[in-house]
Amino acid sequence: MKQEGAIMVKQTKIMPWERLQRLYEMSELERPVYAKQWANELVRKHGAGNMPRYMQAAHRETIAAALLFLVDEQTSMSDDGYRGRRGVQTNSFVDPASDVLHSDQRTDDVSPSVIRAWAQQRGISVNARGRIPMWVTKRYHLEHAAESDSLADKIRAALERHGELTKSELWDVIGRNHPSWKIEQAIETLPNVEVLKGRSRGGRPPMIFRWAEKNSNDIAVSAGATVRRQCSLGDPQDMDRLAVIVDKGPSDPNTVDSKTQEFIQILRGESRSD
Repeated sequence: MKQEGAIMVKQTKIMPWERLQRLYEMSELERPVYAKQWANELVRKHGAGNMPRYMQAAHRETIAAALLFLVDEQTSMSDDGYRGRRGVQTNSFVDPASDVLHSDQRTDDVSPSVIRAWAQQRGISVNARGRIPMWVTKRYHLEHAAESDSLADKIRAALERHGELTKSELWDVIGRNHPSWKIEQAIETLPNVEVLKGRSRGGRPPMIFRWAEKNSNDIAVSAGATVRRQCSLGDPQDMDRLAVIVDKGPSDPNTVDSKTQEFIQILRGESRSD
């Protein structure tokens, strides 16, 4: 009993910031338990033990929540060489303007192991266990959002120029250092891109990405792509034949599909009657 009493006396001599440090070093499962124990001690120490039970519970919950908040804030600053709340944060990537992430930048399905691997590639020190510092998570989301926007701009420019590209052709244009899932993720942000998938013969299905303006030019873009597919690439006579078709009409209308006919009417300035 004396030994247990000595241990209790020794624990009461631990300074508050040392207990915060101990709380910070615990795992996510251990932190709430320790915070509640600490809150119970504070409630009893400051004479709240005589309060009604519901008020004691409210005090404990409030104190425990405040302790966990302090630890979260400490965690967000710890990898910059700070412990506690004092000092100016030196990480230029974290500022008040970026404190709140947009909903489209929050990816709750990102595994902590992915963020840890990303941090390791950039030389950021992250513990193998426990909670990942908040500023690291924010930096991961912000950097990936910027990469996604830049990739989407490249894809938009490529498809606006070429009309449509296969997946392999798109890779050749934007660079093959972009993973397939990143390309598909960036394309989801472009409403004007149509994704066409072919039939698979055991492997991945072939994919074609097509740029289609969402306005009155929809028919022209789609039909123009049809005309380009019907003409053999690299033949200078193709454009001459197309010019004759536009000027005088096809020699045999049955050889031209409906989209091409609509495209020719638009080029002539004729409106399609409904």
